[in-house]
Amino acid sequence: MSGPPGRELGREARSATPAPAQGGGLTREQGAAVLLVGLTGGIGSGKSTVSGMLAERGAEVIDADHIAREVVMPCTPAWCKIRDHFGPGVLYPDGSIDRQALADIVFGDPGKLALLNEITHPAIFERIAERLEAAHDRDAIVVLDAALLIETGLAQRVDVLLVAHSPKEVQVERLAAKGMASSQAKARIAAQLAPEERLARADLVIDNTGSLEDLGRQVDDVWRELERRLAEQPIMAADREAVWPTDWTDPATQREFWFGFYISVLDRLGHSGDRQELAGALYETFTDPASYRLFEDSRPALEALAARGLKLGIISNFEPWLEDVLRLEGVRELFSVLAISGVLGVAKPQPAIFQTALDKAGVEPGAAIHVGDHPDVDGAAARAVGITPVLIDRFRRLPPAAGPRIRSLTELVELVDAEA
Repeated sequence: MSGPPGRELGREARSATPAPAQGGGLTREQGAAVLLVGLTGGIGSGKSTVSGMLAERGAEVIDADHIAREVVMPCTPAWCKIRDHFGPGVLYPDGSIDRQALADIVFGDPGKLALLNEITHPAIFERIAERLEAAHDRDAIVVLDAALLIETGLAQRVDVLLVAHSPKEVQVERLAAKGMASSQAKARIAAQLAPEERLARADLVIDNTGSLEDLGRQVDDVWRELERRLAEQPIMAADREAVWPTDWTDPATQREFWFGFYISVLDRLGHSGDRQELAGALYETFTDPASYRLFEDSRPALEALAARGLKLGIISNFEPWLEDVLRLEGVRELFSVLAISGVLGVAKPQPAIFQTALDKAGVEPGAAIHVGDHPDVDGAAARAVGITPVLIDRFRRLPPAAGPRIRSLTELVELVDAEA
């Protein structure tokens, strides 16, 4: 359910089924807002052309393939390991790596390919991290252009995953135009990640089947969307740094907290007007239950979970009027348990609010999961009382965290069914 910036209602659906863990990520220094975009695509998909167009529109591009060449320059640690493991036959007379000779050795041999990745990937990741951690004196959209973005796990560490896609026949045609035999092109395509899997992971897709003009129009659309998401970054930063009050039943405390939150967001946005007046207007809007709407997937997913016989509840750092919101949206009857900080006087991440919900539901911690959108206030706090946390990250913009991560409540239903 959408609400104030950084807040999502109806998100803490509970189930009696734990889930497996996942996670990991690159870190970026605080400072100007940075939106990290992962760009990937199969060979011959036009990924490099898309990368160039994004650079023309103002993106800072980190070319992973270029970095991969840098880290194996003669006499670097990775170069020495490649020479020692694969022999002098993969070197040109000047000592540089003969990439085609090396590819011929590792292509079709998973063991040798894994060895090469073990040698090069740590150095590549370190160089990428150095670029990301470099100070920015302005807000920036940074594009990480990497053919193996998904395969190496880097896709889990970006804010937005952008996929350039072309049908197989178009890929083969483009590779043939570069002098590659059709059989070799098909073999290279077949050896890569299946396009269906790449597309399933994508946040945004560019279909590079048509003309350059058509591609340019699609890149323009994507650029506008990336600029919109970049503008949201200060809101997410303020949300991560918010310190929730302990006495949440006091209306004055609630007002003071949200005023501080909105002013923090306005500061990060560089707002130069009357922040107090604008913060007041935001507070009035976002304490009105009629201001909230369910995300489109919420009602069907909640109904599906309830139909499976699961007890649903909400653990929320909200004021008492949250229940009015649920009634207005017609989902109040789906929840058997409400643990609302504005009613109980205790707020996340304090363990007591989680324990209260468990007691009301009559569920043991090990038989419950908690779905939330804050790695610390939700995830770490739930884990502290023995509940399995699931992080909902609708826009792929939350920092790395341990435990399963979903992008919609529909995925929560799938996760529950997989573990049933």
